[in-house]
Amino acid sequence: ALATEMHEHCTIYLDAHIKGSNPLLDELRALRRAPRNDHIILIDDVRMFGTPDWCGITFAQAHALLLAINPLYQLSYEDTFNAPGDVLVAQVPQ
Repeated sequence: ALATEMHEHCTIYLDAHIKGSNPLLDELRALRRAPRNDHIILIDDVRMFGTPDWCGITFAQAHALLLAINPLYQLSYEDTFNAPGDVLVAQVPQ
């Protein structure tokens, strides 16, 4: 769904990157325009923040955009089979 059409509470999993291309910042900017700002957002492969494979995208950039979507977001991390704490979870406390 387009971010501007997301009227229901959703869990959004962001994991679309290939070497030399990473739409993460554009995806977060699109979510900032969504009618709701309380979606649960999961960002996979955070171990790669700041690396060339992630086009240099940093945690600080992602964090700033998440808080621009909703300043109440709390961030936590979940383990994956690739690495401990490899999924960033942004959610508003219940």
